[in-house]
Amino acid sequence: MPVIAAERCNGCGACVEACPTGAMRLADDRAVIAASLCQRCGACLDACPVEAIAWGPGEERALEAVGAAVPQKAVALRAPARWQVVAGAALSVLGREVLPRVADWLLARWDQRQRAASPRSTASQAPSPTTEGSRHRHRHGAGGDR
Repeated sequence: MPVIAAERCNGCGACVEACPTGAMRLADDRAVIAASLCQRCGACLDACPVEAIAWGPGEERALEAVGAAVPQKAVALRAPARWQVVAGAALSVLGREVLPRVADWLLARWDQRQRAASPRSTASQAPSPTTEGSRHRHRHGAGGDR
């Protein structure tokens, strides 16, 4: 399997574009290989302008030996459409950034509504950390003259 020299990778994405199976992706501006998707075709090695991708130890020789022993068969590999890559990146950002914030906001709103729907006596309830410091004076009776 190809191995990436992280110190040489400049995050240009040429390998991602060249990979016919979608095994290459960029993470933190560095190329990463999904081993389960890699077909070991070598397209990423040829595409890398800084030669940051190389065959793993002994892999190149093993592939050459297998290639000589097995007759070549044409295989049509379909590269993922550009919109699929963009949609995957967008869903990744949604999952990591947006959804946790939306969930926090929804939980806070639900908590506010629950507190508003069930008023409790302030004398029997110890102040919670969220309401401490925001105590208000309540009127007692119709005239409020207490």
